Amino acid sequence: MDLLPYDFPNIRIFTCGYDSKVTHWFKGPAMQLDIYSYGESLLNGVEARRREDPRRRLIFIVHSLGGLIIKDALRRARTAMDDRFRAIYESTAAIFFLGTPHRGGSYVNIGLTVRKITACAGFDTNDKVLRDLKFDSVTAKLLREEFAKMLDDRRPKIYTFQEAIGLSGFGPLSGKVVVNASSALDYALEQKDFINANHVDMCRFSGVDDDGSFIRLASRSASSIFRRPSQLTKPKEILKSLFQPETQERFDQVNQAYEKTCGWLFEDETIGFVKWLRSGEGIFWISGKPGSGKSTLMKYAVTDPRTFQNLYANHKRNRWIWAEFFFSERGAQEQKTLEGLLHRILFQLLSQAEELTEIFADVYQNSVSIQGEWLLIYLERTLINIATQRKVRLNICLFIDALDEHSEHYDRSHWRLIEILQAFVAKSDGRFVKIMLCLSSRPENVFKDVFRKSPSFQVHLQTNFDIQIYVHSRINTYLASRDDLSSNPEVITSLTATCEEIARRAQGVFLWVALVTTDMIEALIDGESPEDLQQTLSSIQGDGDLYHLYHRILLRLKAPHLREAFVMLQIAYAAIEPWPVTEFFEAVGFTCSCTKRLDLTVRHPSDVELERRLVSRCRGFLELQDSVGKGDDPALGLQCGGKVVQFLHRTVKEFLATSKSFDDIHRRLGREMVGDGHLFIAEFRIRQHFRWYAHQPLLVGKVQDKRKHEIFYQAMMAEVTSGHAIGASLDELSEFIQSHELAFAYFEKVKHVSSWRKSFLALAVCAGLIVYVNRVLTERPMYMQPRDVPLLHYAISRGRIDTKNPLAIEARLKMIRLLISKGADLEMAQDGLTAFAFAFRVYVERIEFRPNRRDIFILLLEAGASVNVGINEFKHTSVPYAVGMDDIMPLKASVRKKDRELTKLLLVHGASFAALDPADWEYMRKYDKPMLHLVKQYHDKIIN
Repeated sequence: MDLLPYDFPNIRIFTCGYDSKVTHWFKGPAMQLDIYSYGESLLNGVEARRREDPRRRLIFIVHSLGGLIIKDALRRARTAMDDRFRAIYESTAAIFFLGTPHRGGSYVNIGLTVRKITACAGFDTNDKVLRDLKFDSVTAKLLREEFAKMLDDRRPKIYTFQEAIGLSGFGPLSGKVVVNASSALDYALEQKDFINANHVDMCRFSGVDDDGSFIRLASRSASSIFRRPSQLTKPKEILKSLFQPETQERFDQVNQAYEKTCGWLFEDETIGFVKWLRSGEGIFWISGKPGSGKSTLMKYAVTDPRTFQNLYANHKRNRWIWAEFFFSERGAQEQKTLEGLLHRILFQLLSQAEELTEIFADVYQNSVSIQGEWLLIYLERTLINIATQRKVRLNICLFIDALDEHSEHYDRSHWRLIEILQAFVAKSDGRFVKIMLCLSSRPENVFKDVFRKSPSFQVHLQTNFDIQIYVHSRINTYLASRDDLSSNPEVITSLTATCEEIARRAQGVFLWVALVTTDMIEALIDGESPEDLQQTLSSIQGDGDLYHLYHRILLRLKAPHLREAFVMLQIAYAAIEPWPVTEFFEAVGFTCSCTKRLDLTVRHPSDVELERRLVSRCRGFLELQDSVGKGDDPALGLQCGGKVVQFLHRTVKEFLATSKSFDDIHRRLGREMVGDGHLFIAEFRIRQHFRWYAHQPLLVGKVQDKRKHEIFYQAMMAEVTSGHAIGASLDELSEFIQSHELAFAYFEKVKHVSSWRKSFLALAVCAGLIVYVNRVLTERPMYMQPRDVPLLHYAISRGRIDTKNPLAIEARLKMIRLLISKGADLEMAQDGLTAFAFAFRVYVERIEFRPNRRDIFILLLEAGASVNVGINEFKHTSVPYAVGMDDIMPLKASVRKKDRELTKLLLVHGASFAALDPADWEYMRKYDKPMLHLVKQYHDKIIN
């Protein structure tokens, strides 16, 4: 109160509660109020003092119980019908929590700790308030849950300060009043630090030099929050463009560490994690077998306050900011790609350090705002710019989980990911900008090679004690409900031996332990004896072998539900992303029905009912998880958010992919099911399509419905994987699209095809529907003589949903071969470009190059396409002397792009040297001698 006016003379300061100057608020008999009443009183008091300007921004600095009171006040403001109170909620820009017991106090008896503190401060005590401090009390839990909704909605700046010193002189009550686990919110964007004082003294300051971390953060926060509105627009706009809610889903879905496990991460010095946090640098690598609990351990590290307590001891001159990302091969595209990683990392870094806005703004204004999206090169550039800048002093720590689940579109190679992460660390100087990365993955060779010199450990070698705790705890929890078993010493001895055997055979694979333990408990529920459990355990082959365990589970699929289980697993396996649970079961019901009609009259079961059905059919292979519902449209009756269906673990999908499980189920079904998940989904999507659009066809082009694109991807995959075409359904869809001239609505927004006249056949060509297109062209060969755009140009374009799938890429190449075999005219031009010229122009103008483009060149050239053609409007290049050419030959373009392999391909097929002007030869002499040597080699052959 005394210090802030010196830095911010124009801000208003109010106090509510007690500090060194306002202790009168609690003097005398304790007020007969509880936390809720205090919250209401605070809200009324703040509103009364803001009536002349109810929209001014607010910062709350709260200590101890004050944190619970402000959370209750904001809870009330958030749900208030009166705009005066709602404005308080909407104006809250930051909250500083000092020693707030978010999960209650550390003493669960009669609140003696708080009585001692309040007595030391000269206050009377209030029993009801003290009861609210009990660990995980109803009050604390309610406020915690309601406050989480505010954090998701408004995303205010949150600063948490924890007491570093415990109270002394209180006998058995000496120590920290609010333990670290209680005083932290575990909010992703929360900034945490420690104040070198006890709970009572942590909010008392004698001057600006007292505990610099708090004073510095308070000053910086106020400076950024009370800027003029024009200064705030830019970072908000950038953050909005970076925000992808799907990228946090995996972190939220990962299970919390089981009680009393994972503590060894901080307690075992031989692990080296604490040492790295406190004094290390660069990369720390956590590896482990599939299912060994790497993600759970990473979440434990991110959420445990000891991580940051130790981290803050490292390079104290700079302040720390951090970010996390958890890859998920089972999730949405944003959860498994480099783009998703960088979106989330950059969003978190800018959210915590608005001083970096200038670095982001440079790329954003010059590139992103023009392109309309953050392309990968812009994301990479911004990340590296943060490391190389020398204006903002920062320490940065990133926690990135499951590197092995990264899938870069068409390529599962992890090299680009590794190179970017290594460059991010290498570009920092370690002083002005210090960067540390904590990474986890399976022990694949690529990661072993790259991280061999980094400090590391293997999770599965450290979890034996955790596994014992887990198994014994789960069995004991069940036994608490079975007096007949828990009172029998022989039973206890037998079950203890079973627990020990599970732990011994686990080989560090926590998922194996969880599944086996569940199996044992279910056996007890079904009436099996402890001796039977020993035999059951002995029958499970392989120690810690998930595949053997999955095979065992598969064999136990119940015969009456086998058809439904097969369809469920196939659809989950073939889905691009996890499906909303209601939609998933609609697809299952449609596929299993004989009529192949969507029954809209059936009551939709609750999520609980559907989850039970999922478990009974698939025996735990599939599970429900929460999702944000990206791309859903209420106008179509689509589910927005809620539960989605996905595999229990990545290893389940891998097991289904590498084993003959689907074939085994197929045999048990007697081959009555035709097709696979791709076929099932394509057929369902078409029926769903007609249900939504048959009576309002023009709506197709007005809504953002990713499902309409999935029809063609799944139809293509069905042709590739099962050899089945969905001809009748596609013919029906073709008639619908052609009759309403709706083909345009199914193409990607690609400038090359935006003005072309679209048709369903062109759409099928773009989608790679080889079987379907071959049938149509065989039945109607006149379609190879188009009235509009040649089909070959469509096969080359990207005018469809880009699945970025290797099979889809191969399908495109096969489509080009098919069209050539059907007599496609290689020299027919569209917009002045032959098929080869069009393919080359797309290659030249693409900022990010995809390898399959070169395969297209080879196909066309080997089929006889002319190599000496103009590629109009060549505008994009990194070579200064190449800008502004209205017409350019392929050889010139490949030389200017320094693509020697492509240049050689063109020369082999007769590219004319006349395409190269003196400036090209001069540039090669000065800057690209290998290219000069290659070109001269072929030039000299022709001369000789």
